[in-house]
Amino acid sequence: MRAWPVSSWRHGDRVAATRRALDALAEMAATARGTTIPAVPDLGIHALADQLVVLVGDAGAAGVPADQVNALLAALRTDLGLG
Repeated sequence: MRAWPVSSWRHGDRVAATRRALDALAEMAATARGTTIPAVPDLGIHALADQLVVLVGDAGAAGVPADQVNALLAALRTDLGLG
């Protein structure tokens, strides 16, 4: 995803699907920590892959079970047309 040009993100619902996944990861991490769900900032299309990496790491650090994160990532791969 990091190597995708901006035009690749504009196919179908890729941006919206990724932003939904980012929000879900932030929610899972906040729930695991027992804190308020933070807003995930819109940093532009070029930052989506990096935000995904950061929030996956954050979810793991917060104690979100790996199977939950993996299920979310599998659904995102499908939504993005990657498998």
